[in-house]
Amino acid sequence: MTMEEEEKMIADAIRNHIYEMSVDQQGTHIIEKILNVFTSERKQFIIEEVLDKFIELSNNVNGVCVAKKVIPLCLVKNSKYQQRILEIISKSSLELIQNPYGNYALQIALDFLDPSQSYPILDSFKGKYGQLSLLKFSSNVIEKCFEKADKKRKNEILKELTATEDKIICNFNSIIKYIALLKNGYGNFVLQKAFDMSDEDTTKEIGVLVQNALQHITDKKTKAKWVQIIDNPSKLNTKPKKC
Repeated sequence: MTMEEEEKMIADAIRNHIYEMSVDQQGTHIIEKILNVFTSERKQFIIEEVLDKFIELSNNVNGVCVAKKVIPLCLVKNSKYQQRILEIISKSSLELIQNPYGNYALQIALDFLDPSQSYPILDSFKGKYGQLSLLKFSSNVIEKCFEKADKKRKNEILKELTATEDKIICNFNSIIKYIALLKNGYGNFVLQKAFDMSDEDTTKEIGVLVQNALQHITDKKTKAKWVQIIDNPSKLNTKPKKC
């Protein structure tokens, strides 16, 4: 039996059963393996079936592994699935970002998207960046949003997180918001990412506000960390935290 004949036999056996296998604890490994070894043409039906149930798979503890495998296949240059998966993810980004498994699928998508392609996703979080930055699963995605955002969007996100005026100015309400971010373990990481990804002027403004807010922070580790960050911004390490 040739390799082509083997692939056809396997394909015939699993066709129309991709979802059920992907959410199964053992079946998900089989689908992942097949995606690794099948030719591009042969794996098309798997991609189609995954996209039909993409959100359900992404939000499932086993299904997300298959979803993460399919995302890069859909986002390669000239892929016929690129626009479809972008529409699926953008439409359900708020659901994905708050899910303990779906947020990982969203992070993978942002990793593979060009900045301009990611803007519909970033824009879908407008008005909710403050809340999402304080939550365990969504805060990881918000950090990636800073990495993808252009200058205009970075300023908009930062303004939403911390400011109450057109400019980031030191006022009582802004300090309150900074204190909330600093006291929250997830918000603290988001604020560090904002500091790391902002331009020089904005970084200085953030530093001033953080210093004012630190007067109201009792945790010594948080204070020490931010003093180090402000004094040595080039050494800031904002690698994604483990969940």
